[in-house]
Amino acid sequence: MPLDLPAGRHGNERVIEYNWVLNQIKSGSSILDIGTVAPPIMSGYPEFVFNLTRRLGCRYTTMDIMPGANLLMDIREAQMPPKCFDYVVAISTLEHITIRPEDALANMAHIGKYVLVTMPYGLDHTMPWGYNYGQRRLQRLWDAAIFQPNLVEYYAHLPEGWTGCKPESLENTPYGAYDSEAAGVVCFGIVKPEGE
Repeated sequence: MPLDLPAGRHGNERVIEYNWVLNQIKSGSSILDIGTVAPPIMSGYPEFVFNLTRRLGCRYTTMDIMPGANLLMDIREAQMPPKCFDYVVAISTLEHITIRPEDALANMAHIGKYVLVTMPYGLDHTMPWGYNYGQRRLQRLWDAAIFQPNLVEYYAHLPEGWTGCKPESLENTPYGAYDSEAAGVVCFGIVKPEGE
């Protein structure tokens, strides 16, 4: 199901991220959501969890280094059986992991049959909270984690709302442009091909 674009004229990147993830997940799946303790205060989070658990009938588990998660551990060091979850999801989480983020992504791919990641995208620079990813940093992350996504989509927050775009259109766009938190978002993953 495609995203209804433009979306969220006055919303932050969660408008795109939550809907993008929901569109990838199949009903009845098991989901491990990484870095989920802070997001309950984020707009849209309760609806996101409701849609996963009630509408799609998914089994939903959280993992974080902060108390309050179902699994209190660091994804970079989590020892779990291979492919023990259908989906491992990181919504605006990896950009906060500034030390060995490739270990987090590689372990996500080990634990999940499918991996879904969203993060701020645009002008590559370091922020007080982590990284705003540009194409070079993103490719280095994928290469270091030996991770090749089969789905990559880019979105920009323009005056009319969030809309799909080419990555080049965001290369020189700093975080916070267009009057939102992130000016752009990259959504990527290893997803189940249509028909499977």
